Amino acid sequence: MEPSGSATLSVATFNLRGVMDRWQERKPLLRQCLQQIDADVLCFQECLTGEFGQERRLLPAWYHVFPCKAALFNLARSGGFLRWYAHAVEGLLSLPPLRRIMVSLPPAVEGWRERLALRAEFFRNLRDLAMAPFFGNSVACRIAEAHEIKHSTLVLGDWRAAQRIEFLIGRGPTGGGSGDGSGEPSSGDAGGGGGSGGGVRRRGSGSGGALAGAEAGGLAGGGGSSSSAGGEGPRYVVRGGLGGFKVWVVNTHLDHAHEDNRQRQALAVCDWMEREKRDCAAIVLCGDMNGPPGEPFHAVLRQLGYVSAHAACHGQEPQGTWPTGIQAPLMDEGPFECLDYVYVWEAPGFDVKVLSAEVFGLTPGGHDKTLFPSDHAALKATLQVSRKQPVSLAEAAADGGSAARGDGGVDGGGQGRG
Repeated sequence: MEPSGSATLSVATFNLRGVMDRWQERKPLLRQCLQQIDADVLCFQECLTGEFGQERRLLPAWYHVFPCKAALFNLARSGGFLRWYAHAVEGLLSLPPLRRIMVSLPPAVEGWRERLALRAEFFRNLRDLAMAPFFGNSVACRIAEAHEIKHSTLVLGDWRAAQRIEFLIGRGPTGGGSGDGSGEPSSGDAGGGGGSGGGVRRRGSGSGGALAGAEAGGLAGGGGSSSSAGGEGPRYVVRGGLGGFKVWVVNTHLDHAHEDNRQRQALAVCDWMEREKRDCAAIVLCGDMNGPPGEPFHAVLRQLGYVSAHAACHGQEPQGTWPTGIQAPLMDEGPFECLDYVYVWEAPGFDVKVLSAEVFGLTPGGHDKTLFPSDHAALKATLQVSRKQPVSLAEAAADGGSAARGDGGVDGGGQGRG
């Protein structure tokens, strides 16, 4: 049971590894792992989204999907031939016969590469060409009541992007209002599209408008779409309406090759979110950040008030989230280290408590000890958001205030610090 005046939200980050590394074999394991994670909001990286619909193939019908075609967005921003190519791809995808062919190419090309162990750059480029129309991030959520959702995208370069979605969580009745930190519905954002009434809201993919927005200024609005046709599933805690809390969820994937690029991209995401801090209760920033805990950008995040959910709950980051141990002909290799994170920022006047932080996907398939859901593990954090209660001067002095705790104000709860 949630305490009166609070709301609970679970968010997970998971790099799906696209259709690489024995995709057809690990697909059932991925589906099972996602059922175990059971998060309100799922943030995917290396996902073949949009028309390919990798996340929709893995999730129940009641999840609502917000695609982010990071590769196409980056190509469209490049100018010249690459810009033309990105627009041409969108045009081809609008034609059903060609769309079917394009959707069939990524698993066919990668399966061929794996069978013949084709590591040469030419064959990697063929794979990238097949995946480019769909490669990127995706956010999937289960929505109990329809409300206005703001969704926009920041192009980061190097095929990377960040996407942010505003959620209103709480248990109040639906209704209109001004957009403040209490979570009352506000006007739409890029890629918006309103909605009212109960049930799961379904919208078109909006990929054409998203691509145009990405070119114009680095922000691309991407409309959401339902995970598949079919009836509604169970109703959960992600709710809109009066008495709730406005929470931004940011999903990002940072550069894997260069530390300075990761630093630049992380700062760009933080700058992007500064304006949104003025009228929300919390920001959840998560994703495959491709840097171990000691990299400088983590210190920058902490200086800006972001707190690692896993560290808040357990006193440290996971021992590792990549590589899981999957064995595949063309797998990436490296030391076992933590690359995936869920960070939380709480606004003044609000409390965010980390009820739990868990790692999933480090257990191999029962029939094959070399097969895992992905080459990355998933990280899930369950958060409780509430308003701070007024305290007396004596209580404030005894507690020392959240600033004196030195942890950004986010409390570790549930399992406690370990």
